[in-house]
Parts: sequence; structure tokens; C-alpha cells
Amino acid sequence: MSGVRIPGGYRLLVGASARQCVDACLMTSYCLAVDYNNQSRDCHVHGSATYCSDVITQTDYMHYKRVPCAAGMCMSDVIHSAQQQQQQQQRHSN
Repeated sequence: MSGVRIPGGYRLLVGASARQCVDACLMTSYCLAVDYNNQSRDCHVHGSATYCSDVITQTDYMHYKRVPCAAGMCMSDVIHSAQQQQQQQQRHSN
């Protein structure tokens, strides 16, 4: 989701791309969601303690939730969404 984030979590990466942020979540067993800051390029991960918290509006963030394939959407779909977001950012910066 664009323009929202969950308060809390902890910073996992600094200076990362959206794809790197999502990949880091996939490789971290307790990661259930990530917030990616488009400006600072920080990646904040959320586990069970913050995953269900309400999202807040913050325009420079992208929020990704990890969902099981059984729900009809695999992480590869979420990664594709991250790649699209990154491509949009690159187009806007050129």
C-alpha cells in the first residue's frame, strides 16, 4: 500500500531498494510486514507485536504485508509490486 506505514517495528536495512527490503523480509522468519521509506531508503520490519497495528498515513512510505500463497496471493506477487514501485520512482527521478 502506498502512502501508509505501521508505527513501530525496527530498522532492518538502510540505503536499500524496495526489492531489497521485501527480500530481507522473505529471508527473516518472523517478518510479517515491511515498511519502505522512499526518501531515506530505510526498511522497517514488523513481527507479531506490530503486524496488526493500525496503519498511519505517511506519504513517503510503501507498506507490504506478507501473505501465504493459500490466501490467493504469493510473496512473488508482493515482490512484483515492489519492483513496480521502484520502477515508478526511477521514472520520476529522471
